[in-house]
Amino acid sequence: MLALAIIILTASARDSFAQTVPYKTMGKNAVYTPSTGDYGGFGVGTHMGKHSFFGNVTVKPDPNEPNNPLKGTFMTTPDTVQEVTAADGSKFFSKFSGKVQLKVIGVVPNTTIPIFTARWEGQFVVVGGTGRFANVKPAAQPLQVIAVNHPFTFLDQQWYFDWEIDGQIIMK
Repeated sequence: MLALAIIILTASARDSFAQTVPYKTMGKNAVYTPSTGDYGGFGVGTHMGKHSFFGNVTVKPDPNEPNNPLKGTFMTTPDTVQEVTAADGSKFFSKFSGKVQLKVIGVVPNTTIPIFTARWEGQFVVVGGTGRFANVKPAAQPLQVIAVNHPFTFLDQQWYFDWEIDGQIIMK
């Protein structure tokens, strides 16, 4: 009976050490491949240090503006997560969704091929992790992401982007 009481108290004490902590990461020159939806890159951030990430995204027309080809929605594919690997090998998994807005910024010289930039804004929700992030949980509000593409055309096989994720997570 005493052993059972100690186990219960220990588990309760461990749960009470969970903390809501800031989470901010950023990076430059990540790569998105529009033909597959694959993306990945490197960054640096709180709790992660230098890290790498990859995932797959689905992009669809914005249901509120289906006839506007410059506006869309995006989300992680149903059977995947974004995976972030910290400097020590610990992993952090999330799902996300949001909106993307393309903007024509010019044309390729001596052609009629438009040059675009895009702004992606969305919310990331923590869904698990390994190592130091084995017990990570989402905070009350989802993490906020902003990613901005470098100039690209629809003929480009890869689009480069800079990004930032900001918010809070719960760590034990």
